[in-house]
This record gives sequence, C-alpha cells and structure tokens, in this order.
Amino acid sequence: MRMDAERWQRINTLYHAALERDTAQRAVFLHDACAGDDELREEVESLIAAHHKAAAFIQRPAFASALRLLAGDEPAGEGQQIGPYQVIREIGRGGMGVVYLARRADDYEKHVAIKLIKRGMDTDFILRRFRHERQILAGLDHPYIARLLDGGTTADGLPYFVMEHIEGQPINEYADARCLSIDDRLKLFRKVCAAVQYAHQNLVIHRDIKPGNILVTSGGVPKLLDFGIAKLLTPEASADATATATALCLMTPEYASPEQVRGERATTASDVYSLGVVLYELLSGHSPYCLKSRSPQEIARIISEVEPERPSTAVNRIEETAGDGCGQTTRAARPISAARESSPEKLRRRLRGDLDNIVLMAMRKEPARRYVSVQQFSEDIRRHLKGLPVIARADTLSYRSLKFIQRHQAAVATSALISLLLVGGIMATAWQAHQAKRAQARAEQRFNEVRKLAKAVIFDYHDAIEDLPGSTPVRARLVKDALEYLDSLAAEAGDDPALQRELARAYLRIGDIQGRPFFPNLGDTAGAKESYQKLLAISERLVAADPANADTLFTLWSGHNRIGSMLRLSGDMAGATSHFRQCLAIAETLSAADPANVDARHNLLISHYFLGDMMGQSGDAAQALEHYRKGLEIAESLVAAHPEDKELRRKEAIGHLRIGDILHDTGDAAQALEHYRKTLAINEALAAADPVNARLRRDLYVAHLKISQALAETGDAAKALAYARQSFSIAASLAAADPTNSLARADLANAHNTMARALARAGEQSAALESYRKAVAIRQQLVALDPSNIDHRDAVAGLYASMGDALAQAGRTDAALESYRSAQEGYEALAAASQASASLRHDLAEIYRRLGDLRRRMATEAKTPASARTENWREARAWYQRSLAIWLDMRSKNALSPADASKPEDLARRIAQCDEALRDY
Repeated sequence: MRMDAERWQRINTLYHAALERDTAQRAVFLHDACAGDDELREEVESLIAAHHKAAAFIQRPAFASALRLLAGDEPAGEGQQIGPYQVIREIGRGGMGVVYLARRADDYEKHVAIKLIKRGMDTDFILRRFRHERQILAGLDHPYIARLLDGGTTADGLPYFVMEHIEGQPINEYADARCLSIDDRLKLFRKVCAAVQYAHQNLVIHRDIKPGNILVTSGGVPKLLDFGIAKLLTPEASADATATATALCLMTPEYASPEQVRGERATTASDVYSLGVVLYELLSGHSPYCLKSRSPQEIARIISEVEPERPSTAVNRIEETAGDGCGQTTRAARPISAARESSPEKLRRRLRGDLDNIVLMAMRKEPARRYVSVQQFSEDIRRHLKGLPVIARADTLSYRSLKFIQRHQAAVATSALISLLLVGGIMATAWQAHQAKRAQARAEQRFNEVRKLAKAVIFDYHDAIEDLPGSTPVRARLVKDALEYLDSLAAEAGDDPALQRELARAYLRIGDIQGRPFFPNLGDTAGAKESYQKLLAISERLVAADPANADTLFTLWSGHNRIGSMLRLSGDMAGATSHFRQCLAIAETLSAADPANVDARHNLLISHYFLGDMMGQSGDAAQALEHYRKGLEIAESLVAAHPEDKELRRKEAIGHLRIGDILHDTGDAAQALEHYRKTLAINEALAAADPVNARLRRDLYVAHLKISQALAETGDAAKALAYARQSFSIAASLAAADPTNSLARADLANAHNTMARALARAGEQSAALESYRKAVAIRQQLVALDPSNIDHRDAVAGLYASMGDALAQAGRTDAALESYRSAQEGYEALAAASQASASLRHDLAEIYRRLGDLRRRMATEAKTPASARTENWREARAWYQRSLAIWLDMRSKNALSPADASKPEDLARRIAQCDEALRDY
C-alpha cells in the first residue's frame, strides 16, 4: 500500500487526538472524524493498539511504528542478493528503512551494513528523504562517522546504500559495561563532539543525536550513525515543505531540543542541546526529564518549560524504567556510581560545579544562550579536564583563583605566605597611622612607609611577576592589595598636591593593569573603569586649583582617553565622543603652552585620530577627514623633526590608513588606494629594520588587507587576491605564535573575510564560502569569550551578510536567505542593546535591502511555484520598506554619506516594481 505525506499527517493527528480522550469516547470521536473513511479509521485504531502494547513506546515514536505496521512485506531476507552483497540478517529498522548485515558475494569477504527502503514506503517523499541521507553521508569523511561505501538500486527499484558495519554498543552501554570513570567518559564524549562539529562545518545538522546513534567499538572508537533526518543546509535539502514535520515524527523526543519539539527550525544549537542530554545521561545515569505522559503536547511542554535538575542532584534519583520485556529496571545511586568507578557521594562531588554548569549550559531552553558551537562545548570540557576555568561558570576572581590554586598548589602556597606578610604589614602600618594624634612624627614616618609600599606593590612586585606563566591570580591579588593602600592614602592625603598627583598616576597604573583596552590586562573592566574614575576625580580637583600644571593635565588626559576607549568598546558612542573631546581640549592646551614638547604634540595627534574615529562611526565623513588630516599633519611635522623616531613614523602610517578608510567608505577607492600604498611603504621600512617585531608585522598585515579591499573595489580581482594572500599569511603566523591573543584571532578572521571576498570576485565561489565559514567560526569563539565586545558581534553579522552575497551569487538562494537572516538578527540585537551608530544603521538598512533583493529574485526564478511568487513579492516589498525607513530617517538627521545619498530614491523604485508585479497577480 502506498501512502503520501499528507495522509500520514492526518493519521498522526487523529491518533494523538484519540489518545487524549477516554476509551469510551474514542469510538464516537473516530466515527465523526473519519467521516466514513474505513481505511483511515482502521489505521488509526491499529496505532492505538500498538501504543498499548509497546512498553518502550517513546524510544520508538508512534508514527515510526505506524510506518512499520503499514509497510506490508519486508524488502529482503536472509541469503537474498542486493547488488554485489548477500544479506546475512536484519540488524535494525527505522521509520522508512531496514538495515541488514551483509557480505560481499564476489571474490573477497567483507561485512557491511546495507540500508534499504522498506517495500510500501517508497513514496516520492520517502525516496527523497532516503536519497537525502545518502547525499549527506557521501559528503562526510571523518574517523568518528560511519562511512558510506557504496549505493544503488535493487532490481525491483528500491534504493539502498552501503556503510561500514560497526560492531559496537551505544555509548552509554559501552561506558557502563566497562565502568569508565568520569574523566574517561568526558574524553570519549569529546570524540563524539569532534564528529558533530565536523558535520556542522560541512553544513549538516544531525537532528537525532542519541546514545543509540553513537556506537562505540571494542577499541573505544565512537561512530556517529543515522543521518536519516539530518538537515543539509542547501537549497535542495530545504525545498520540501513536509521535511520538518516528518522529521518531528521520526526524531526521539527525549533527546530533541525545545525548538524541535515545538516544530521550529533546527540549527546547530539543536545538536548542541541533544549532545547535552547525552552527556547528562553519560555522567549521571539518568535522563534529565521524567516523561510519564506520551502525548506530543505533554512532551513539548516538559522539554520546553521544565528545567532539568542538576546532574549531581539527579544521581540521588531512584526511578523505574521499562525493561526489555514487561518488567521494570531500577536506576539507583549506588549501581550508577559503581559503573563510574565511584561512590554516590564522590560522584555527586565530581559532577557538582563545572560539570553541572557545562551540561546545563548546553541544554538551555533558548538556543542563543547555549554554547555557540559544538567546538566551544568540547573546549569547555577540555578546560575542565585540565583544571582550567570554563565559560559555563561565572568568571569571578575567586573562581579563577581557585582553579589556579588547584593547578599550582606549591607555588600558590609560597605566594600566599608573601601576601599574608604584605597584609600583615598593611594592617600594622594602618594601625600606626591611627595613632597619629598621639605620635604625629611616628605616624608621618609610617604614612610614608605605606606610600612607599604601595608604589612597590604597583610598580615593582607586579612587574616582576607579570610575564610568569600562571601568575594572573597572584597579580589580581596584588592589585587588590594595592587598591586598599591607595584608598587608604587617598583618605589621608589631605591637601598635599604632590601626594594627590602621585595617587592619580597610581590609579592610572592600576586601571591599566585591571583592564586597559587594546593592551594586556587582567580582564577586570569594571574595576578598571572605577580606578580611572578615581583618577579623574583627583585630577579635576588638582586642575581646578592649578590649571597650568602640565603633569596634572597629562594625567587627566590619560584618564579621559582610557574611559573613552572603554565606552567605545561597550557601544556608548556618545559617552566616548564626550571624553575624546575633552582629550582634544586638554591636548590643545598642553601643545599651545609648549609647542616644542613632542609628547604634547603626540597626544594632540592621537586626540584628533580618536575623534576622527568617532565622527566616522557616527556617519560624519567630512568631520572625520578633517580630524584625520590634522592628526596626519602633526605626525608628518614630528617625523620631519625626529626622523629616527619609529613610533612617530607609525603614527604617520596610521594617519594615511584612517584617511584611506574614510575615502574607501565614501566610494573613492582610487584615492583610498593611494593612502593605503603610502601606509604600506612606511610599514615595510619599519618592519625591515625590526623584522621580529610582532606589532610592526601586524601593521604590514593591515596594509596588505586594505590594499586588497581597495583593489577589489576598483575591479582588479587578480591583484586583490594576491594582496589578500599576503595579508592572510602574516595574520596566520601571528595567530599561531600567540593562540590566546584575541586581537590576533580577530585579525585572522578579518584575513579570512578579505580572502573570501577576493576569491568570490575571482570566481572561486567554493573556496570563498569556506573562508567565510572559517571567519565566522573564529569570531563566534571571540564573542563567546567576550560577549560584551561590540566589534566581535558586529563582525559576525557582517560575515553572515557577505556569505549571503556569495551564496546568492552562486545561485543557492535558500542558503543565502538563511545567512542574510542570521546577519539581520545580529544587527538588530546590536541595535537593541545600545544606541545605534550611523554605521550600524547603514548595515541594518543594507541587510534589509539584500533580503528584499533576494526575495525579488526568488519571485522571478522559473523554479519558483506560481503559488509562492506572490508571497515573495510581498516579502521583497516589506524588506524594501524597512530599508527605506532607515535611509529616510538618516537623511532627516543629515547622517547620509555622499555614497548613500541616492539610496532612498533607489529603494522607492524597487518598491514601485514590487507593487507593479503584485498588481499582475
């Protein structure tokens, strides 16, 4: 009997509706619902009967059981021939196919697994689904994924494919049978993560990850199986509207993500969730949910709304689970712990903390709050195994210090002794200062000793250990102690200007150690901002009392510079601009007072550069160019007076680079290229004199990158690709030399991005897409490490937009649409989180326009069904209107650049074309 997807869905709907009713009401309900269709009623009743007989129903969904009952006779039996293979026996079955153990029937013996469509299931949809799985396996070649060996069609027209035969056990059974420790289970699980990450990198989402689909051989090698409902991110794979609905019926609910059980779009985050459930069971021996009702609505409610208890708590749970027959199996703490080389209490302690948090982060209800990738999930497990801090735990100083202590107990013991001595000294000194009223001379002496000790802690002790591996927790403790000294001194400073200036400089130093932007620091951004604010408060009082003091003005300039940079990174453009304007005013005062002072002139050019950056980001290209040119003029005059000063030569190169950026952004690629070439010439001369200097090599990377981008705009694809390759080579070597440097990683992502654009313009679309994917992966890792960094999040959105362009150019419209939507979501999240700059609003308007263009293209493609064209025209019009609204608002605020001046009229014409097309329908 043949059956199409629509009838299957009808059977499934009636089956679940009938289960919700009392037994006495079902007959009346089915009589009315089936409306005389006896075959339909018989099929539903057969499912209900199967439901009451199946003890382990939820492990084999009802719809899959229906397919088995409706399939009729089996497609093959023992001894039958399938291609060059002879069937030995059946070893598994699913909703649409049967898996057989077979051997080669020709000259040599080789055991394989053959998956074959069941007779009766060969509808058009199932055949597409089956070929889809074969297509996915053909594109995957990984040691932990079962390999596709062969494929074909039987004599009576049933498709099949041949895989390597895996003799193994489900991962949870394998681990329990061998009593693997928690560490060994984690190491085994990371191999599974490697397989899933590889699939994701090849644009495949598994969607049915569970222990039964992860077999482990006797040699301890896991193999990921059954891509029967996997999602391939290509237009062909997403063309069938019934694919998602049917995948819902075929998946295993206990391991499905909340979005899957609700019927929403599955993403790589869905596989992260399923892996989290597998790890939950692997560690605790229990399922995270107790699914007592079998209705889809109840399953969806529990998985979407009920928070699972921590794995360490689940260890205590005693539950009855269905056995192989009609009996029950008891899952209790002691046997579960014994299978993990532990006792219940030890197992609870082992899982408590990092492992609880890692598992539950992977299983968060909201996809956006899970690990951003399987690779990041696996990396957190690796860090836990190494005793390093994990991102699933709040990154507090106490937590990081605890991890440091666990790894370096002897060294920390020594450091702790030193710290205790220091604290003892502080307390003793503070006590003596308290006696100042009775012994003023001795108190003054002690006060000076504290002052000396504070300077030693800040400038001597910290610098002595700064470069020692693993010294971060101790450095953080020194900073904490130093702040206590400084706050104590500030309270006792009185009207002593020299001491107050010393305190301001000390707070500047402490703030830099805590979290100075773009420089090595402890990552304590909030602490750094607080220290800089203390610096400003002291310096402003000093300036008010002595406006001409150059030392105080310089310290005040430094404080505004630091806070401005921090606000810029957090997305507060207005606040950053305000601080940079104060920097410029102070620098102008210092430079005017001493025109020959190189430091004062240097600070003035930096102030112009920073204000130029802010004007450029706000969309005021003219003001940005004015500040950059003033800064460059100062740099050139300083270089002329001091040609041997390499730092001033760098500032000259930076001026040319900034001017080139503005010219490039306003559409003048040819003029931008001239400034970029000057930048490269200066950087090459500097690097030649100091070839091992990493900062100068990075400057070379930037110059090559910018020239490549400008050449691409002028149409010289070949030269653009050549410069892109040089840029990438430098970035890759810098990142390899310092793998933990986030700036180097960001540079590598930018190099991949530029390479991708150059490859796309050169017609190498496949290579371009691969470069885009690598760039996205790096940026997502950086976002995970620093979620507040606006630049990383903006870069991810931009990469998705560029990837969408490449996919659209390659004719892969469905994949392009998904990439554009990811970019849209990223830009909108940034706009919602902070005041949207002109640059961000430009990007948001452009992604709306791209979405409109893609929808318009889909409406006019010959392959688009007539019924879908009207909807595509409407979608195109809606996206164009959203883009137009932004451009019109920017025009009203005089924020449109010359390059964007015609955008509103262009959007209006596109909307008119959509209206005309819709009238024709």
